[in-house]
Amino acid sequence: MNYHNKSKKELIVELLKVRQELFSNKETPKIENKDVGQLEFELGERIKELNCHNGMTQLFLNKNLSMDEVMAELVLLIPVAWQFPELAEAVVKVRNKTYKTKGYKKSEFSQLKEIIVSNEVIGYIEVCYPVRKLPPAEHIFLKEESDLLSSIAERTGDYIEIAEKSVALIESEKRFRNIVENINEIIYEYDEKGIIRYISHVTEKIRGYFSLARLPERNISIYGIPSEPERNGTGHLTIREKQGELYWESSTIAPVLDEGGKINHYVAIKEDITEWKLAEEELRKYKTIVDQANFGNVLSDLNGVLLYSNDAFAKMHGMEVNEIIGKHLSILHSEKQMIRVAETIDLLKTNGEFNAEEVWRTRKDGSVFPSLMNAKIMVDNNNVPQFMTATVLYISIIKDAERAIRLSEENLNYAQEIAGMGSWQLDLATGKTTWSENLYKIFGLQPKVLTLKGYYD
Repeated sequence: MNYHNKSKKELIVELLKVRQELFSNKETPKIENKDVGQLEFELGERIKELNCHNGMTQLFLNKNLSMDEVMAELVLLIPVAWQFPELAEAVVKVRNKTYKTKGYKKSEFSQLKEIIVSNEVIGYIEVCYPVRKLPPAEHIFLKEESDLLSSIAERTGDYIEIAEKSVALIESEKRFRNIVENINEIIYEYDEKGIIRYISHVTEKIRGYFSLARLPERNISIYGIPSEPERNGTGHLTIREKQGELYWESSTIAPVLDEGGKINHYVAIKEDITEWKLAEEELRKYKTIVDQANFGNVLSDLNGVLLYSNDAFAKMHGMEVNEIIGKHLSILHSEKQMIRVAETIDLLKTNGEFNAEEVWRTRKDGSVFPSLMNAKIMVDNNNVPQFMTATVLYISIIKDAERAIRLSEENLNYAQEIAGMGSWQLDLATGKTTWSENLYKIFGLQPKVLTLKGYYD
């Protein structure tokens, strides 16, 4: 009789058939007593199998027992189902753990079946009889016992797979919950009607409440998240009221689908980005100032490729901003001028900055002009150089004024020399006297700053 892979219900039906056959044979005088005895034996073995399966079912469904506790109980349940339960011993090995009956010793008289989980052998179940306690029988192990052991091993593998996946799921949920409760973003979960089903505890820090019971309103629309299906799956910025003051939030919403592909509920992630928005606003103000300044502002990488230019910088070179961005700074200088530019870059990389360095430049039309530069190396949080930035002043007007003054002084000195005259100027605040060049020549003196007191003394 083959009972391998038969369900509990099938075994009960088989038991009833055996019982009916047994009673029928007892009423038939032609059937020998040994046949009746065999039927009674088989009935008894099947009852033990049923008890074993029933016991396993109760063990595997007991949520109060750990997997270790279940395996420890299972190894005690197995020998009872064998032909000689008083002599049989058993061992269950699962991965690196072993569970065995008190008198278990390795024996050549044994049956063994592997435990398989997800197509991987993770252990085995073995039933044996000690050599010194061999039962007095022609067949120590019945074929039905081999089938039963296969069924036990299979059911045990199924139980372990479910138990391990449950543990893994619980651990995964714990890790996920820990992440959710410790990030700075608020996470909502709400149904299609917009009723909040979950809200993360970080809401306590951001909004002053964290549990559903403490929410002033349960409908998600109160908190600025649209509940309409067509609005979900999008990210947007909103302004919210926070203890009487305005603050910015970033919201991302996504639908969660069921197995049929229909929307089951929604998840929304909201982040307080007030500081970021304020910083962005300050940066926008600064950029406006820099963009509209009447002096040049320019940013390049460490190789001299221009990354930013304001309008004033481009105009002083006779160019538009888009003609400069992405180009090397050498387009703004002649080959001869680049010698001086290379010197200033070396100075910049050595000292990290320089101030008031005069650098000549070339316009788009080929004309040249002088500029006065301040430059600085921009570094990251680790003090690693990232960019070069500079402010550039157009000083042609200053140069022209200096040239005019110098020419005027030269003309004055020439006229005084012809006339045999000299001149001097007194600073009443400091008492210092400045002589013209020809006056020094008249008195045969070397040019220097004099005071009236020093002269008359």
